[in-house]
Amino acid sequence: MDQKIISDRLEIHELMFRYGMGVDRQDWDLYRSVFTENAHIDYTDSGGISSGIDEIVEWLSKALAPFVGLHHNMTNHVVAFDDDGARACTYFLAFHTTLDGAGGEVLFTMGGFYQDRLVHTPDGWRIADRNELGVWMEGPYAEGVARPTWYGKQQHHRASLPT
Repeated sequence: MDQKIISDRLEIHELMFRYGMGVDRQDWDLYRSVFTENAHIDYTDSGGISSGIDEIVEWLSKALAPFVGLHHNMTNHVVAFDDDGARACTYFLAFHTTLDGAGGEVLFTMGGFYQDRLVHTPDGWRIADRNELGVWMEGPYAEGVARPTWYGKQQHHRASLPT
């Protein structure tokens, strides 16, 4: 593996870690910094929306407001480079806590993966297209949000690079 490929892989790993930190801190400037200006982001699998960065930030800021603690971990990561940039699949473990009203906290955990298309910009690698797909959930799901179509069935997503 040549130095450029190693450098690109490390930069893309860092991008994934910054994404998790941006979400956990609800730091929307940091969150935006991992995407291209015209990125498309799809959170519909977990009850969210599919849209551009401005609409996603507005939705996420409201959807994450009830949580007193967030902790997104990026784990397994595979990237493949092509003429248009790169494709990546990054596993995640996402921990969300809410207050239980009795001086304690309730934990909701989700595991899944992101399928991304990335482009190299003058500012470095950025996500141009992101699709979040869940694999499992544990704990109370957000009130009023329908569970994903795969939940409780044998049709859970299998990780892969985007096609």
